[in-house]
Amino acid sequence: GGAGNKYILTRYITLKNPAGWDEYDKYSVDELINMGYAIKNTQDLADLARQGDREVIKKIAEAAGYLGKAIADAINLFNPRKIIIEGRLVESTDLYLSTLKEVIYKRAAALATKDLEIVSSKLGTDRALLGAAQLGIDRFFFAN
Repeated sequence: GGAGNKYILTRYITLKNPAGWDEYDKYSVDELINMGYAIKNTQDLADLARQGDREVIKKIAEAAGYLGKAIADAINLFNPRKIIIEGRLVESTDLYLSTLKEVIYKRAAALATKDLEIVSSKLGTDRALLGAAQLGIDRFFFAN
C-alpha cells in the first residue's frame, strides 16, 4: 500500500475482538461447559449474562479484561484516536465493551486516552464482505 495505509496504521487501530470461538476465550467457555452450562454459541453467553448469571458475567468480564490490557498496551505504543472493537459478543451484550473500556482507561496512559474514542463496529454481519471488497480495491489500485 501507499502512504495512506501507514497513516491508518499509526492513527487508527482496528482490533478484531476475539470473543467468538477463537482460542483467546475458548478456555473460559470450556470452563463454563465443564460446570454444566449448555453453551453452543456467543448468543448463549450473552443471553445468560442478560439473565444475570454471575459465573457467565464473571467470565465475560475476565475475557474483556485480558483484551483490555492488550489494547491499553497498544494504545500506549501507537497513541490512536479511535479503537474499533468488533465481534459477536460485543454485538450481543454491553457488558463486554463497558468492561473493556474500564480496563483500557485504567491501564493506558492518561495522555494517550485524552481524545481516544472506543466504539463497537457498525459493520455488523457485512464486515467480512466489506473487508474482501477493500482488499480487491487495494490490490487493483496499489498493485506494484
